[in-house]
Amino acid sequence: MHISKNLSIRRKQMLIMMATSSVALLLACAVISLYEVFAFRDTMRENLVTLADIVDHNTFAALDFDDPQAAGETLAALQADPSIVGAWLYRKNGEVLAKYDRPNDNIIFTPPELRPNGTLFQGQRLVLNRPVVHKGEVIGTLYLEADMQALYGRLLRFAWIMGLVFVASLLFAFGLSNRLQRLVSDPILHLAQVARSVAGDKNYSLRAKKQSDDELGQLVDGFNEMLAQILQRDAALESARVGLETRVIERTAELAKANAALLLENTERKRAEESLLLLGTAIDQTKESIVITDAELDLPGPKIIFVNPAFTKMTGYNEAEVIGKTPRILHGPRTDRALLDRLRENLGHGRVFEGEAVNYRKDGTEFDLEWQIAPLRNAGGKITHFVAIQHDITRRKQLEAKLFQSQKLETVGKLAGGIAHEFNSILTAIIGQSELLLGDLPAGSPLAHNATEITKAANRAATLTRQLLAYGRKQILKPEILDLNSVLTGMETTLRHVMGRDADVRLSFGPGLKAVKADAGQMEQVIMNMVINASDAMPNGGKLVLETVNTVFDDQSVGRYPELKPGHYVMLAITDTGTGMSDEVKTRVFEPFFTTKDVGQGTGLGLSTCYGIIKQSGGHISVYSEPGRGTSFKIYLPQVESRAQPSVVRLDSPDLPGGTETILLAEDDPALREMAATLLRRLGYNVLTATNGVEALSLKHQRNIGHIDLLFTDVVMPHMSGKELADRMQAMYPRTKILFTSAYTENAIVHQGVLPPGVTLLQKPFTPSALANKLREVLDRPDVPKSEDA
Repeated sequence: MHISKNLSIRRKQMLIMMATSSVALLLACAVISLYEVFAFRDTMRENLVTLADIVDHNTFAALDFDDPQAAGETLAALQADPSIVGAWLYRKNGEVLAKYDRPNDNIIFTPPELRPNGTLFQGQRLVLNRPVVHKGEVIGTLYLEADMQALYGRLLRFAWIMGLVFVASLLFAFGLSNRLQRLVSDPILHLAQVARSVAGDKNYSLRAKKQSDDELGQLVDGFNEMLAQILQRDAALESARVGLETRVIERTAELAKANAALLLENTERKRAEESLLLLGTAIDQTKESIVITDAELDLPGPKIIFVNPAFTKMTGYNEAEVIGKTPRILHGPRTDRALLDRLRENLGHGRVFEGEAVNYRKDGTEFDLEWQIAPLRNAGGKITHFVAIQHDITRRKQLEAKLFQSQKLETVGKLAGGIAHEFNSILTAIIGQSELLLGDLPAGSPLAHNATEITKAANRAATLTRQLLAYGRKQILKPEILDLNSVLTGMETTLRHVMGRDADVRLSFGPGLKAVKADAGQMEQVIMNMVINASDAMPNGGKLVLETVNTVFDDQSVGRYPELKPGHYVMLAITDTGTGMSDEVKTRVFEPFFTTKDVGQGTGLGLSTCYGIIKQSGGHISVYSEPGRGTSFKIYLPQVESRAQPSVVRLDSPDLPGGTETILLAEDDPALREMAATLLRRLGYNVLTATNGVEALSLKHQRNIGHIDLLFTDVVMPHMSGKELADRMQAMYPRTKILFTSAYTENAIVHQGVLPPGVTLLQKPFTPSALANKLREVLDRPDVPKSEDA
């Protein structure tokens, strides 16, 4: 029976050794296999992400210009990687722009549905789906799919090797364990027998027999020594038990007294902890950045001992990265050193200091900071710490800069409009007199050439003043309901001609485009100016895209354009692939007389004119450009619900029409008054002239003149405005018709540059032909009188 037990113990020992070896081998194989799988899977994922980065970099231009051919050629290059099964490139709206299927593949793949962004293992495939981002804007989506045949082949070979290693290891472990267990089990069995006897009889005087001097022999010595110490400690424990009972009784009495004192202390501590918890919660949840430093003012400066979560959100540094460092970690090239010196001086005197500074985030970007730093004192009045409350004012600074630029352009616009207004009256007289002189000269006269050159020069000056008025938003618009798609379609042939055969001109019309309210001629001028600039920026050809789309500005997105209100807009984008602009040029691109062209090749009024037209139409124009990458102008105009009507083009008659009616001419500029009177008399009209409204009314009464058919009056005159004169004339003579003239929109008959219904105005400068045709238009207009003339 004794021998049977020993054999059973040896078998158990062998089984344990074999089982342990087997489990260890299995775990090792499993760990190595899992490591191999995940390492290879990670390698495949990294390779696919790297490949996606390359495709992303080479396809954003094709997405931006909606070029399936270029995108397809880029995707076709994926055949160099045999693991790629297919690739798809989606437009921003989810439509497939281009795709690639692995050659010689029997399976025909259909465009997959868009999945969440990232990589995903699906069965024997690894798929990747990610947005294509260009300059912070998502312009499309890239989808790649690769097979995992290489992974599964590698795993099969690895499994065979692991199986062979496992079997060989088990055989070796079996032989070794069978030999070693006999050397180890016999001494252990003897020691176990003695231990059972000691445990059963409580006889600590027994000793185990030492059979060798190895570790098992040392174990026997230790066991025998332990039995000896147990005998000694039993006696000591009995003595200690008696003493401990006495001390417990005494200590219980002492603790009863201490508990009463602790109860009061715990109540006060709980109140303090609640206050600290409330203060900590407020500091953690506040949107203001809070930094606490020590009171060391000597260089390199105080060290940070606390920051709240708002500091991390504002700077990008977490608490572990800044604790123990100075606030200089936020300083950079544009940090105001003089301000920091004043700060150190004020804090050294124990004063609170407020200021603004330029700091730098962890990623190196600048931000404007407004802060208040105050000293903290202990009960004795000594400064122990400094606390800084900081606020990011970058957004406020940017808005202030935009407002300053807008105010600067507005000031320049007012100055330009005022100059143009005064100059227009002079130009009207010059143009009129030169054309009258040209008409009086006989054919072939040498003075005819001089008169013609005077007219051309005056007309060029008139064009310049119109551009100044457009920039200053002082021109008079004739707005109508427009469909920008129709405007672009009508200009398509002209635009292609301007760009030349080397340029690729593309028109992209947004579906269901809403109408806008604007002056058709002025909008065509804006588009033409933009296209001419694009042509100049692409001397060797390139691509020009004109795109329209409906868009909406909410309260958040409209913050980029403070002058716009939230609402529905129509966007017209004009994008070229030309030379682009630097940041310095972009900031001045809408300023009048600013140009990057050579002397004599540009006036610098083209884009400033576009700026004024769009602003006066209630819209906004912005520019985005990078040197060598092209330029994109975006025009936003408010949507209107009315249906667009085709513009009516009126052609002036080549002959100057005349008449015999009586016309009262009121004009304070003598040169212009003389020119207009001479022209009207030549056309057969009976003309009465007055320098202002008061003189015009007194002239009518003093001379007892009969019926006046038409009052032709300047709007802005001394003593009495043209609007007031017209109102008085029509009150006395309802049949008298009115024709206003003005070069300035800020007057009584024009509201924000737009004529109200029923008012006819001839804008300065005008030609004799324009005056003659406008007079006949007003005189021949049917009118129902309110009452008979007096």
